Amino acid sequence: MPDRAGATPATPVVTRIRTDGVAPALRTSLLSDELARRLTSGQARVLDGSGGHPDLDWLNVDLGGGLVLASGRIIGLDVERDARLLRGDDDDDCTLFVALTDHIRFEQNDRRVMLRRGDGLFVAHGRPVRSWWHNDRFLLVRLPRGVLGPIARVEQAGGVHLPAHGEAMMLLRPYLATLMRRAQGGEAASMLARRQIGELVGRAIHDALDGSGVLGRAALNEARLCAMIATIEARYADPTLTMRDAAAAAHVSLRSAYLLFASRGLDFGGLLRSVRLDRAIERLHHGGAAGDRILDIALAVGFSDLSHFNRTFRARFGCTPGEARAR
Repeated sequence: MPDRAGATPATPVVTRIRTDGVAPALRTSLLSDELARRLTSGQARVLDGSGGHPDLDWLNVDLGGGLVLASGRIIGLDVERDARLLRGDDDDDCTLFVALTDHIRFEQNDRRVMLRRGDGLFVAHGRPVRSWWHNDRFLLVRLPRGVLGPIARVEQAGGVHLPAHGEAMMLLRPYLATLMRRAQGGEAASMLARRQIGELVGRAIHDALDGSGVLGRAALNEARLCAMIATIEARYADPTLTMRDAAAAAHVSLRSAYLLFASRGLDFGGLLRSVRLDRAIERLHHGGAAGDRILDIALAVGFSDLSHFNRTFRARFGCTPGEARAR
């Protein structure tokens, strides 16, 4: 279906790159090839002191139009995009890395940064960059430079450290994670989502440089809503989870949280119940829960009353949990 801009978003292309079945001597060349294909050209080498056994597990989601999401783990690699590689291509786009572990090291534009969990690092493809990976997990988004709005000097911003506690980064992490999950399910990213990512990244960079970033209201509201939805998806098993908890995760008032949900035709209680029921039927069908009582499953997904669980399950799926298990 066409988005607000009138264009039909591309279906995401999901690729998994793993090196566990590749000879150790070939892994660095494989990573270099995949970097060039999925992100930008770069040279991978075995990290000094790593024992000579690099490894990679990379889930890549190409959303089209130059927008790429990826997550995974890199072990024992030193990755560099140097001046020689810069001369070999005209890539002037950028990537935002989000650290999911501590002590990931980057260098760009004479900035030497050690990332901690939740921090971001802005990389400009038009400048040399180097990174060191011991046993580290990451989330990233590759962006066409044109979506970054008012950032006039993208190259000079390369290597900027984006602290985890900054408002834009606190909103970006769950927003990107939510888009990643949706894309894996085949949902395309709209032009609005692309613009909102660009605004959030631009805001994070401006805040890190001089604190003068101004974020569009639509992008900010969408990111806050995604942060609340991500809280539901992460904490659905907690029977005490409330809208107040979700609002706190998005740094908004309780009233603003309700208004954000209402603006999208969503209801907190209904969405939470839907997520819990989805997890319940997954456990019944695929989760190895054959030996669990229905009560155990209900409690595990956040319901505190078995009769309420049975009623809502039947209303949603047209059968009882026991009948669903037998199918």
